[in-house]
Amino acid sequence: MLLGGSSRQLVAAALSFTTSSCLRNASKYTGTFVLKRRHAPLLGKRSFPDDSHRPLRRRHKIYDTIERPATQPLPDIDVILTHHVEGLGKPGDVVAVKVTRAHNELLALGRAVYASPENLEKYRNVATESASEQEQQHSSIYSAQTVKTLSSKVLGVTMNLEEPWILQPWHLRVAFRKAGYVVPESCLELPAQPIQGPDVDGLEGKEFIVTVTVNGCERVPVRCRLHHYAADPRDRLPYVWQWWLRPAEPLFPEEAERLAAMPRPLSQLRDDGQ
Repeated sequence: MLLGGSSRQLVAAALSFTTSSCLRNASKYTGTFVLKRRHAPLLGKRSFPDDSHRPLRRRHKIYDTIERPATQPLPDIDVILTHHVEGLGKPGDVVAVKVTRAHNELLALGRAVYASPENLEKYRNVATESASEQEQQHSSIYSAQTVKTLSSKVLGVTMNLEEPWILQPWHLRVAFRKAGYVVPESCLELPAQPIQGPDVDGLEGKEFIVTVTVNGCERVPVRCRLHHYAADPRDRLPYVWQWWLRPAEPLFPEEAERLAAMPRPLSQLRDDGQ
């Protein structure tokens, strides 16, 4: 395709603007760029003199970026924790974390220091000497995170609608397993008053508290809600859309204040499923 004088000037101006823009963007990075010609130039003929070569055309000066510093992940860095960090470790532990997390969540907040030889010697005995009582009560690096998750959980306890029953620890163990948690019966503490049914009018959708002991140390109250279920689909109760986000009455009036003070799920109730 042949271009007129004005068209050639327009193309040249566009290429010049693109090149200058790429150079400005490239100046933001430090490191080595790996480029590749989009169109490979032709080889010179043997009859050409040694100091001559085929001239490069415009298409031979178009490059594709194969690798640039911004796309290369930075290696993890070692830091020494000075405070207990949920899911990461306790004071004195040397952990490897991503650079962004180390700078934004640990070093900037004073929760860790660089793992330099001087700091390794300085914080060698910090776990046993300078840890506070609040930090020492955590049984593992994930215990605080587990307590936080369970405290805001609304556990659905499904009971039979037709056969008589009394709530037992194994009912709660099955309910936790259905929710994705493995909780032994020895770690469960049920309410002092027995709960027996079926009783749709008095128990359906009511909340009560069950205490879970994590690693034999931390005790966390869990919000539970009773639901009745029938094997025959014709006898089942109507399904309540997002029942775990809706307010409910306490099963025992003396637990009303504790239930009101417990955290709830962060999700918001939507009406598009009704």
